[in-house]
Amino acid sequence: MSGRRVVAVFLAAGMGGLVACSGPVDEGGPVRVGELPPGVTGLGPAVLLGDVPDDRRSDLQGLYPVDRFGDDLSGVSPARRHVRVGVGDPLAPTVARGLAEDPRDAFVADGRLHDTELPEHSSADTVTAVGTDLAVTGSRCLVVRRDGQIRRPATEARCTAAPTGGILWSNTPDRRWGGVDLATGVPSAGVELSDAPFGVTPDGRYLFVSGAGTDRVTVVDTTSGATTPTQARTARGTPEGAVGPGGYAYVRLVERERRVTRLGVDGTVRDLLGPVGSVTFTPDGTRALVSVPREGYRLVLLDLATGAVRPVTGPDAPRGQVVAVADDAHAVVAESVGGDRNETRPVRVWTVDLDEGRLTAAPGSVTANSVRVVDRTITFQPGGESVSLDARGRAVTAPQGVRPPMGLPDGRLLYRFDDGDGGTREDRLLVGGVDAERVEVSTGATDDQVVSHLLPTPDGAHLLVSLRPAGSLRARGAGSQIVLVRLDGTGEPVPLYQGAVLVSLGLTD
Repeated sequence: MSGRRVVAVFLAAGMGGLVACSGPVDEGGPVRVGELPPGVTGLGPAVLLGDVPDDRRSDLQGLYPVDRFGDDLSGVSPARRHVRVGVGDPLAPTVARGLAEDPRDAFVADGRLHDTELPEHSSADTVTAVGTDLAVTGSRCLVVRRDGQIRRPATEARCTAAPTGGILWSNTPDRRWGGVDLATGVPSAGVELSDAPFGVTPDGRYLFVSGAGTDRVTVVDTTSGATTPTQARTARGTPEGAVGPGGYAYVRLVERERRVTRLGVDGTVRDLLGPVGSVTFTPDGTRALVSVPREGYRLVLLDLATGAVRPVTGPDAPRGQVVAVADDAHAVVAESVGGDRNETRPVRVWTVDLDEGRLTAAPGSVTANSVRVVDRTITFQPGGESVSLDARGRAVTAPQGVRPPMGLPDGRLLYRFDDGDGGTREDRLLVGGVDAERVEVSTGATDDQVVSHLLPTPDGAHLLVSLRPAGSLRARGAGSQIVLVRLDGTGEPVPLYQGAVLVSLGLTD
C-alpha cells in the first residue's frame, strides 16, 4: 500500500446527481449508487452495515456481504438481519452480536463473515486496531484476533490505551485491572486495585500504579497477584515516560540533576544516564533520544533495557537544547529557542533514523521565539506552524490551525482544521508533504454530516471516505454514505453506496 498521494474531496448527501445511479435509492436498505471507476484495484470482499426492510419493525440493522467492494447490492440478502457490530477501522478484525430477530453472532475480518459464538452478555459498538492482527472492541471489551480467536477479560470489561504504553482492561464493579498481551491477544488475570494503572508491559503481565495522594510507584504482577512498592517517584498528575518489556522508563531529578531511570518489573530502580537535557522516549518503550549537556548537548540513543549509549551522527548537529517527537523508528528534532520571548530567530530541524543513529537536516526553514511539543507534534510560535513525522520518517511542516495529522503510506499527511470552538471543521481538510505542496480541499459535508473514516485504496490513486449523520451515537446505515475520491484532486467524487457503513474490507494483491 505504498506510493499513495492524497487529495481528499468528499461528497455530502444530496449530491448523488453527479454520477449515474445503478438503481433507485431504497430507503429500506443500503444501495449502490455508483460504480467503481476503472483503475481502482486491490479491493476485495467487503461487509456493509445497513437497514433491513421489515414490515414489523424499522430498527433492524443487518450485515450485507459482497464478493468485491463496489459490487451491486441488488438481490443481496443480509447475512445477519439484526446485529450490534463493532465499527471502526475496516481493516481491523471485529465482531457482531446477534440480537432478537437473528441471534447468530459473527466474526468479521478481511471482508468475510464467519459464524462464531460470543461470550454471554457481550456486545460491541466500536473497534480499535492494535497493530495489524489484533483489535479491541468497545463499549464492552472483547480482544479479537485476525485468526478468529476472541477473548473477554471480564463481563463488563473496558479496554483502554495506557498513557505510557500497553493496553489495559478494567472491570468497574469489582475494581479489577489487567493487561493484554499485544503478541497473543490474551488478557491477563485481573487484580483488584484502588487506583488506575498508568502503564502495562507489552505482555500484559505487569502493571505500574501511582496511588492517589502519593507519587510512589507500585509494580503489580497480574500472574501472581504480588504487589511490590518501590522507591520510584513520579510527577503529580499523569506520569510521563514509557513502559516497555523491561519496565517503566522515566526522568527523575536527583540532587538537581536530571537522570533517565528505569523501574524494573521486579521493583528495582536503576539510573541509566545522567545528567541529561531533553529526553524523548519511543512509544514502544525500548529507546530514548537524549541530549547530553556536558557534551555540548550531543544527541545519543539510549537502550532502555541495557543502558547502552550510542551517539547520533551526522553533519551540522544541534549545538544546544532541543525538543523532539519520536515514533518507534524515527524522530524529528528542533532547536529549543530561549532568551527574549519577543526575539524571533531561525530554527533548525532534523530527522533521526533511530536504527542507524543518523541525523539528517530537514529542508526548508522556520522562525520562532518558542518551540514546544503539543499532541505529538512540534509547534513554533508566534506563527503557529507545526512539524510532524510522515510514514517514512521525514519532517513535514504544516500551517497554524490544524490538528495532528493522519499519516498516509506515500508520506503525505492529512490534517483536520480547527473550528475555533474546540472541535474540528468537517467541511475542509489539508493535505501536505515534504515537497511543501499543500492542498486545501472541501469535504462536501453538510452541517448535519461528519467524516467517520478515511481509507486509501491499494492502487495508490484513490481514497474511500465514510460519511455519517452528525450527532449519531452508534453506527447506522440510514444517512450514511461511502464515497470514492481521486487522490490527485481531479474529477468529481463518486458516491458508491448510500445507507451503508463499511464494516470490513479485504485487500487483494
